[in-house]
Amino acid sequence: MRLLRQLIEKWYKNLPEEHKPKFKNKLKSLEDEVFIPTLYELVTHQYCLEEGWTIEYEPKVVTGKNPDFLVTTKSGYKFILEVATTMDSKDIKTSNKKVQEVTEAISAISTPFKLDLHYLINPNDKVKLKVVAKMVKDWVDKLDTTNTSKRYEMNFGHHSLSLKVQAIIDAPKPTGGCVLSVMDVGGAVPDYSDRIKSVLDDKANKYSSKKTKLPLIVMIADGVGRIRMSETTIDRTLFGRDMITFGDHDNPPMWHKDRSGHFTPSKDENLEWFGKRTGLSAVLYCSLREKSSFQMQVFHNPFPNIPLDEGVFFKMPQLLKWENEKGIIMKWVISNPESSRIYFVL
Repeated sequence: MRLLRQLIEKWYKNLPEEHKPKFKNKLKSLEDEVFIPTLYELVTHQYCLEEGWTIEYEPKVVTGKNPDFLVTTKSGYKFILEVATTMDSKDIKTSNKKVQEVTEAISAISTPFKLDLHYLINPNDKVKLKVVAKMVKDWVDKLDTTNTSKRYEMNFGHHSLSLKVQAIIDAPKPTGGCVLSVMDVGGAVPDYSDRIKSVLDDKANKYSSKKTKLPLIVMIADGVGRIRMSETTIDRTLFGRDMITFGDHDNPPMWHKDRSGHFTPSKDENLEWFGKRTGLSAVLYCSLREKSSFQMQVFHNPFPNIPLDEGVFFKMPQLLKWENEKGIIMKWVISNPESSRIYFVL
């Protein structure tokens, strides 16, 4: 964190003087929703500076709105760059807090059983902790303690709470209390694709290349909370989930994507490809890594209204469109196209 602080202080000095007070106040904020987006704006500004590009911060464009950056490269190429950070919503934060409170209330129960909790529906503030704890306590008190290897299971409901509890005696003793494990709604790893799609649509509605006549790039940056995002999350969001289509002995299995991607193209009646969300030229994924380094990758829209010149971000891995007789192939390019590999087929 000390290195990151040093970088922030260094990068802050390179901001235009008129924008420093605004950045300073946000960078001092203890609220993640304020600090983290500002951090990534600072990262973006610094990257553009080090490329030798000219940056206009929050300029007014033809739509009457103010994007984060209007960037002009050394060659005079212009594009709009918007920074978006994925965060847990207020509802999820409230729910996370309630999950913790309910878990602690149940964990305080005196019982020889070890409990696994699986929250089936996110609880809200109407859930009464004492009521839930008593319901679980009354249930476990009636269970047979002589069969130590048997696992018991019961579902509990109370206002918005839907909770599955499993109880067993023959299990490792928890560090504290009686709760052995907790599983959130939807399993251990939430899928934030819908939230990312919503963010992208919001940016495209404001700054679509169809309106501004400039390529639009949206940076999707890591947030906080239960966010577990990687380049795989972005890939799944933009191009769909992995799937395999099995054929007969003359047609080997084909690995490709389903149709759920935000950028997934289709064919018209003349079997010509046409794009989706074409007002968005590309998505730039940015993630803070160890030692205060940043992972950055560019995912190009295969059929944008205005294509992003791939030479702009030639230092980064870029997912580009390649065509063949079977459909559209996307390939990762890292400086040298000859080193690319087939990524997926639609």
